[in-house]
Amino acid sequence: MKWLNASIPNTMLTRLFAAFCKMGIVVLTAQYFGASGRGLIGILAYAMTFLMLLSEFVGGSSIITLVPENKIKNLLIPSYIWAIVVCLLGYLVLPFFPEVPSRLHIHIFWLSLILAFVTINYSILIGKQKIVWQNWSSLSIVLANLLFLWVVLVLMQKTDVFNYIYGLYIGELIGLMISL
Repeated sequence: MKWLNASIPNTMLTRLFAAFCKMGIVVLTAQYFGASGRGLIGILAYAMTFLMLLSEFVGGSSIITLVPENKIKNLLIPSYIWAIVVCLLGYLVLPFFPEVPSRLHIHIFWLSLILAFVTINYSILIGKQKIVWQNWSSLSIVLANLLFLWVVLVLMQKTDVFNYIYGLYIGELIGLMISL
């Protein structure tokens, strides 16, 4: 139970700091991208959230309880395969939704896939009671995105909305590496 006592305040502080980072991201993107840029980000977020919901049927929180009794590879392989299938099907279905700009399709696929892998890894980390690693990984995603956006938007004055997407790639890849 000692891990529980240490992880609760750590998780609370991590989530609080991540919430402030997310608020900073919203403020920066609203200020530099305007309504149309925020709309594009909203479409991206909606599509990724939908794919994540489907992907979590196999690789979601249900595997947390399976971690102690199973080999990790027996949980990871089917979960990763399911995530790939879901993201591929999502990618193939996207052209039927004209509201989603075609230039976002490939980014929705890759960002959703990376995030699905990260989410699966989070479930494994929680099941192995490695809460601190899960916290650091989740915080790194939003912190890296915020720092990237601040450098690109504020310091370099590059206001292309795709900088948000590039920041997501950086954050998610860092989060993936930490979660591994």
